[in-house]
Amino acid sequence: MTASLLFHETPAEVSQNILHEAFRLLQPGGEVAILDGNQTTLRQVGWLSEIFEEPYIKPYAAGSVDAWMGKSGFADVHTDDVWWIHQVTRGVKPLLDRPPQRVTFAKPEELGEGQWVMG
Repeated sequence: MTASLLFHETPAEVSQNILHEAFRLLQPGGEVAILDGNQTTLRQVGWLSEIFEEPYIKPYAAGSVDAWMGKSGFADVHTDDVWWIHQVTRGVKPLLDRPPQRVTFAKPEELGEGQWVMG
């Protein structure tokens, strides 16, 4: 399940509700991936939040998608920076009888000529 550039457009409590619902709908072992603005960058570069003129960007920047996902029940939550402006946060709905296994993706610079990044 994915969401792209959504959470900075919603209040934090709505983002949390979206993650709760994603957790409810996913089967054990299912994964969620959230692409949005890089919260660390937005916190460190205050003028960036000003130029976007988004009503919920400051609360989004002050929050933590990792923490929201953990609170919703997701395991193996981790965030990867995409350039300096975006982040992708992933988590897995735990299997009932064993711990989750992390899915890793190749970085474009690690690939040879003509290879694709697949996940």
